[in-house]
Parts: sequence; C-alpha cells; structure tokens
Amino acid sequence: MQAGKRCVHCNEVNASGRSYCIRCGKYLTEKANEQPKITTVWETKDDDVLAADKDKFPSGDVIICPECGEKAPVTDGIFPLACICCGYLFQAGLDQAASKSSAQPVKKSPLARAVRDTSSMRLFLLSRPGVMPETVGEQGGILGENGTVLKQLQTGQQISLRHTPAGWYAMTIKGRPLYNGVPQNAGRQLRLSDGDVIIMDREQIRVEII
Repeated sequence: MQAGKRCVHCNEVNASGRSYCIRCGKYLTEKANEQPKITTVWETKDDDVLAADKDKFPSGDVIICPECGEKAPVTDGIFPLACICCGYLFQAGLDQAASKSSAQPVKKSPLARAVRDTSSMRLFLLSRPGVMPETVGEQGGILGENGTVLKQLQTGQQISLRHTPAGWYAMTIKGRPLYNGVPQNAGRQLRLSDGDVIIMDREQIRVEII
C-alpha cells in the first residue's frame, strides 16, 4: 500500500492518487513526502517529542517554532520569549492568536458619524440701535424678564436659548413671542437659523449664526 501525499503547505495527508490537497487546494508536489511535518505552536503535544529528544526535554513539554521547526523547552508551563534559532517571538504569536479568537465586532452608534455643531450665535437688538450686539455663550442664556442675555430688553416675556450638538435652539418660557412673525406658545421649541427675527412685545432681535 502506497503512503499518502502530505501537503507542504498545510500538512494535510492526502490519498496517493490525488494531485491537489483536499484541505487547502494547493498542488501536491512530488517532494511532499520527503519533507517532515513542521508542527506549529498551536498543535504541539507531548507525543510530538521524539524519543531522541527525551534527554534534552525530560518533562516532554516543548514548544515548536512555526517558522523554523526548532524545539524549545517549556518550564513550569511558561513559554520562552523567542526561538533560540530564528528569533521568532512566541508571545507575539500567542497574542495574535488570542486576539483573533476573542475579538468581537464593534457596534457603532449612528450618532458616532454625526458632525457636532461648532457655530456661535450673536444677537442684535434692532429696536434699540445704540445697543451693541451680544454673543451668546456655549451654555446658552435667557432672553427677556430677568434674562442673562441682552439685559436691556424691556419685556415680560421669556425665551430660553441653548446650544446642542445639532445646533442652536430657542424655547418659549413665558408669553407668546413671535419667531419670524409666527407666535409660539410656552414650551414650544424650535431650531434657530441665521437671519431669524424674534419679536418680544415691541422688542426686535435678529439672530446671527456664524
């Protein structure tokens, strides 16, 4: 009975009559049977140690370099750092194998691709020409009675301004101010755009977003 052909690429033993490996599909050369199997780090077993090596590795625990096939002893279950023959780093190979087996697909939130709004906003008090425009801070502010922005406003109405990752927003707190001529009830929130005009009683404010 003729011995099977061993693939030099993956070490699979094939039937003697085959021309291509049943495992990896590579062509089976005539030299396949002449080359010994090189056991990798991941396939090393105690019985891989030949009888001739018993004196060198009395415990039978060895690691076989996947690059050159050199055997190295494993002492108390601790692998050597690198192959003494070719310098292959065993720990690097183990880390790579562990990362492949334990890696989990990372789920990304759709919001991760969203672009955060970095614009700034200024307010112009059109009804009082002598008042300088005021920039609203990142934390936002209050327009109107007891407000923190444009304190020169003389109105009993109130509007809350805030900056979010999606842009600038205004929400009516008190009264029914006009946003571009449309009255808004308390609790109503809408996004501000460059050029918007807010009317609070007789006070007119133009919004500039840059």
